[in-house]
Amino acid sequence: MIVKKRLVPHRLQVLEALMRRLNANHPKMPSIKEDFARRISGFQGEQNIDYQLSLLPQNSFCILNDLRLPNKQYFFQIDSLLLNRKFAVIIEIKNITGTLLFDQSFKQLIRTIDGQEEGFQYPLLQADNQRRQLLEFFQQHELNPLPIETLVVISNPETVIKASYNPDEISNKVIHSELLVSKLNELKAQYVERPSIPLEPIQQKLLASHRKETIRAYMMKGVKESEIKTGVECPQCHTIPMVRLHSRWHCPYCRHDSRDAHNRAISDYLLLIKPSITNRECQRFLHLHSRHTAKRLLKFQLSFSGKSNKRVYYKG
Repeated sequence: MIVKKRLVPHRLQVLEALMRRLNANHPKMPSIKEDFARRISGFQGEQNIDYQLSLLPQNSFCILNDLRLPNKQYFFQIDSLLLNRKFAVIIEIKNITGTLLFDQSFKQLIRTIDGQEEGFQYPLLQADNQRRQLLEFFQQHELNPLPIETLVVISNPETVIKASYNPDEISNKVIHSELLVSKLNELKAQYVERPSIPLEPIQQKLLASHRKETIRAYMMKGVKESEIKTGVECPQCHTIPMVRLHSRWHCPYCRHDSRDAHNRAISDYLLLIKPSITNRECQRFLHLHSRHTAKRLLKFQLSFSGKSNKRVYYKG
């Protein structure tokens, strides 16, 4: 049963908005595109795992995706956490092509593709760190601790997995996605004699403690607000800006008309500039001349607080 769905990652949304809102020749654009390609690949890998998890019996696990939990002054993130009344499983998902060598001596992952080697963080160490922090979370909140297993799941079936030595040590913790369901059934069999505990208190505390990421564009890529294009993007030819004509948006370049093209522009503002917007800021960013039009567009899409000219709009 999915308790927390997987959404498009916040950083991925920010990068996509930057590609829309920066000039094509911006010096940071190559870095932004490279980062976007890497993150979209990771997200697609996570979606592949979601399909595999959908094959589980409905009530065998409570599934929480993309958890971001506080630990002292920092946060730790878990790709997927599976809760059973007898044990829990942390899943670290990797979508990496080529040949992967798990170097057990130096605790690093080495990818070889087209004759080139590249180093990555050691996924088993990442998963172990998440396990340690989750146990600390249980202790801090006086929750009945579950034994926690960790799995590294490789989402690309063509990826070759190797170990520097003792392959059984790696194959016990690192699997291709197609083996996920059978591996989880194997783990369930190992805990069949363990007493069950109620999951509701753990599940509720995890959901209540989850914190969304709210990083802004300047924090990710050092982009200044003055470099971000303002105006509504045409959904047809992707030119900025469109113009407002009689309750619709008109593109002077391809002549396309739209009634809701402003929705993406407002979303871009909240992603790139700040998580709230005022009427005046909306007028400036959307190139509107009427505060009444701005109010109407904001009111239909966002929640708000405050009255009159002090009203602030934000995503609920």
